[in-house]
Amino acid sequence: MLDIALASQPEPEALVDRDALANAARDALRQTGLSLRVRLGPNPEKWWWGRLHPLHFRPFGWPEDAWGGADDEIERPFGGDGVTIAVGEYDSADPYDVRVISAYRLVVDLASPVLALSALAPGESEHSEDPRRTAGLARWLAGKPALLATHPFLVEEGAQARLVLAPRR
Repeated sequence: MLDIALASQPEPEALVDRDALANAARDALRQTGLSLRVRLGPNPEKWWWGRLHPLHFRPFGWPEDAWGGADDEIERPFGGDGVTIAVGEYDSADPYDVRVISAYRLVVDLASPVLALSALAPGESEHSEDPRRTAGLARWLAGKPALLATHPFLVEEGAQARLVLAPRR
């Protein structure tokens, strides 16, 4: 009975119009090539994902213009996507602008936790006047975290200021 059921199925070649499929693929490649030439220029050697997929840092909780004008814009090409270690999830309806990233990276050797490494993008603060607001960006983009001071001695040595919070008496 199995032989009868298999024999009654149409041949796979009959299900596919090979010419229509080839034409559709050819048209899609042409349209993609044209689109890339318009967006990234005529030289295919300069076409890479990061140029098509920019990462824009926007101030969280601040007005849109809080980081200043065009000279102060924080935008970088970014190579990640939604399924890579360098998370850079995007919405293709909003032409590939990065929507979600993993801004904080932490590496800890559990056998020696004082040797923790971390990277925070774009930096320690998002305040428009803070000179350290983009200090972590280069390390984060390069995948080169810095030593995270966890030992009290290292914390004291690296401190630039001290903030004491005390209850009102």
